[in-house]
Amino acid sequence: MMYKNAARQIRLLRTKSNLTQAQLAEKLGVTSNYISAIETGNRRGSLYVYKDIANYFHVTLDYLFVDSIDIKKNIITDSVILKMSYMEENDQKYILKMVEDFIEYKDNNR
Repeated sequence: MMYKNAARQIRLLRTKSNLTQAQLAEKLGVTSNYISAIETGNRRGSLYVYKDIANYFHVTLDYLFVDSIDIKKNIITDSVILKMSYMEENDQKYILKMVEDFIEYKDNNR
């Protein structure tokens, strides 16, 4: 399913840019058969090819794979990660050690 979504997005980007599969293939340094196989979902491209396609069309990889990744939002975890991203590395390591110690404590006291 994930690659079918990417195939659809790539085909849309290519056609909106008025490019043939052969033209896109030439710009990416691959064969037109390879692009055709990716767009039809008959073949999965390499991560490098998806990255090159995303860069060529100035989109992100998640744009190519839109609606194919099930993301479960966890506001608390996201908040902790954001706050920790502003900390010094030593402080981050300290917090990580505290979390690991807490998990070990919980596991041992069940």
